[in-house]
Amino acid sequence: MMFIGYDILSVEKEAEPVNLSIEEINQLAAFEHTRWLLHKKNRGWNYGVGIDRKSKEDPQLISYDLLNEDQKKKICEFVKRWPKILAHMNFKLKNTKGYRL
Repeated sequence: MMFIGYDILSVEKEAEPVNLSIEEINQLAAFEHTRWLLHKKNRGWNYGVGIDRKSKEDPQLISYDLLNEDQKKKICEFVKRWPKILAHMNFKLKNTKGYRL
């Protein structure tokens, strides 16, 4: 979450979930896809026309920008749920934009 300007803080009870902007969701989705892609590549997976677990091929092992809109939408819907999940687990998102260390 620091990638988009938020810190995650532990709180004693369920926090109110933060509503991320469309821009923040898109940035987080691109970051998450890149993280996933690198995770797969580090385990020997490569681009392929279809998902083949035996030969470790997946058609989504491409840059986020090259994914079709349906694939991007799925990733955005996935990351959009994160603030609610974190709040339910007693974590609060603190906006750190504008703060300097």
